[in-house]
Amino acid sequence: MNPFILQRSDLIPLVSLVAPALLAGWVTWTMQCEQATTRLQPGLVPFEVGTAQGLSAVLDGYTYSWPPQKSAPALELVHFPPGMASLQPNIKTKTFLRALLPLAITINNHVLQERKEILGLLDETRHTGHWPARLRLLAARYEVGADAPLKEATKLLMRRCNAVPVSLILAQAAKESGWGSSQFTLKANNLFGMHTWNPETGIPASGSSTPQTDRVRAYPDLLASVRDYVHNLNVGHAYVEFRELRANQQSDGHFDSVSLARTLGSYSQLGETYIHQLQQLIVGNGLQHLHTVRLRPAIPQSGSGPAP
Repeated sequence: MNPFILQRSDLIPLVSLVAPALLAGWVTWTMQCEQATTRLQPGLVPFEVGTAQGLSAVLDGYTYSWPPQKSAPALELVHFPPGMASLQPNIKTKTFLRALLPLAITINNHVLQERKEILGLLDETRHTGHWPARLRLLAARYEVGADAPLKEATKLLMRRCNAVPVSLILAQAAKESGWGSSQFTLKANNLFGMHTWNPETGIPASGSSTPQTDRVRAYPDLLASVRDYVHNLNVGHAYVEFRELRANQQSDGHFDSVSLARTLGSYSQLGETYIHQLQQLIVGNGLQHLHTVRLRPAIPQSGSGPAP
């Protein structure tokens, strides 16, 4: 077994494995409990690490440079460690982006799988005139009523069930989480500043005028945060313009995240300033070129264990 990773197939109890970090400190890896919200892709290997320096070292150990050439290892960082803000700016940027990219790709893959399934079910519906139970379930997930006229419901469903550009996911996560260093990210795995009024699913939002009810949503892991963010853009009433523009870009097979960012002014009270900040993050870090990156098995350079 490789000393740096605990494979999903291991049959030992849930324990922490401690191994020397390549750069500094000790890196702690733990297997995570199986959760339906996070196990979206076979082979995605969950891990935890105790320090920001250790996270950078671990990612280096997977031949994972930035920007990636064609692929990224299928690693799932469960929580950001403390100390991201203490890293040198260029190391912090690369560490954050490398950690989040596999999660963004995974969520998009899942959404595109649902989109493909919906297309097949809609084709079946055209012949039978009836919505199968599975299609009704998927339509409900995307808040589309099955009682609407078929043509209208089909158009709405296909506009809502679609990928969000990886570059936009990474840019908003960096902006909203302070590159993985915000208290909401560390305490609640909340990368995107998502709020909730349910006291059972969030933590108090500091500075809120209604601290007893306005809460920041808490997630079991980072992947769940990315999934909720993508779903929010896909169904939220504030992002109709985003979905319309995305639909118009669909034909060329690649979304223009810089132009899509212009539709997200309502995401922040900063409005136009927020839009410019997102666009600068995308262009300044070359994120618009990541749409061709695919996931590969997470096999470390010195690995002797089996691929996940």
